[in-house]
Amino acid sequence: MSIQLPPNLNGMLDQRMATGHYRSKEDALRQALEALEAYESDSQKTDDAIQYFEAGGAGIPVSVAFDAAREAVGNGN
Repeated sequence: MSIQLPPNLNGMLDQRMATGHYRSKEDALRQALEALEAYESDSQKTDDAIQYFEAGGAGIPVSVAFDAAREAVGNGN
């Protein structure tokens, strides 16, 4: 597959490659798309939860929400 990127995006990709964190441009793009997918999924879940709460759904205590967030990021504290 071959794609043409605008100069500004190609420059951003070159900057990422210069860090040495990626094996290839494809690897950098794959990781970027995976991060975008995770962000969009989290955003949709947040929107769904807000709509549920605004429609009268039961919320959860803040301490439970923070514990779940800590567990999700592996902090456990």
